Amino acid sequence: RNLILTYFMATDSFTERVFDLITGIEAYHSPYAETVGDPLEIAEELTKSAALKTAGISAGLSLPTGLFSIFTILPELFMVYRIQGHLIKDIASLYGKEALVTKELLIYCMFKQTSLHLVERLLEDVGTKIIIRPTTIRFVESILQKIGLNLSKKLIRSQLLKWLPLLGAALTGGLTYLDTKYVSATAVGIFGKDILVESGEINQAE
Repeated sequence: RNLILTYFMATDSFTERVFDLITGIEAYHSPYAETVGDPLEIAEELTKSAALKTAGISAGLSLPTGLFSIFTILPELFMVYRIQGHLIKDIASLYGKEALVTKELLIYCMFKQTSLHLVERLLEDVGTKIIIRPTTIRFVESILQKIGLNLSKKLIRSQLLKWLPLLGAALTGGLTYLDTKYVSATAVGIFGKDILVESGEINQAE
């Protein structure tokens, strides 16, 4: 089962679907606008709502056991990613920076906790400013393939919880809740600063 899961997460299909998801989130238009007050207060409310939704999805889809549980992994991930991606754009809108949200920013915010060593080249934090480094599609695909491998290793360990459905669901939901909060905190940290887009592209991933 572990070999199946590793292959499942590392295939080109996973990379293509995540890339399509990121592109779809880029096209999403937030219903929120720049706030005249403190954006953090509204961001916290949006984060709480998003975190509860993602926790519920993860907990619910963690209940199936056996071989069938493998086929709930991708639906769970993509539903969670979509909610987190929309949250990132909503937070950007509160800071008046929705137009600056790029695929690089989305990938950084969504996967920083899982794969910091892979995504850290996408941007540079220079104190009061964030510099975004535009990338080629090939570079993004390379990153997503490696993220798939990282996630497969993490998910293999989480499969042990499937043998205790209620406990596993509670723990999985709790971890996803915290992950969504982390995504939000990363987004707030970025959009609270000036954002510059660097010219040129990163052509290869190390």
